[in-house]
Amino acid sequence: MTKKELKEWYKACDFIKKEMQFYSIKDFWKNSSNINYFFKNSNSYDRQLYQWYVFANPNISQAQKEMVWNYITGYYKEED
Repeated sequence: MTKKELKEWYKACDFIKKEMQFYSIKDFWKNSSNINYFFKNSNSYDRQLYQWYVFANPNISQAQKEMVWNYITGYYKEED
């Protein structure tokens, strides 16, 4: 990957840092409405990048990653 390609890649991921970044599951739930809004209004390329971001997060468990992903993709349902 060239330096130019790397800069383009970083710039493409900038939306995560500005609008959708979270560090813990508590932080995610605190900002979930905004994160969900930006996810729903993004294109498929951005959604793929965000999926990689969620599943690469070392601060949350695999179960929490799946819960986050299911929530923003519309598969999350709270139990009665």
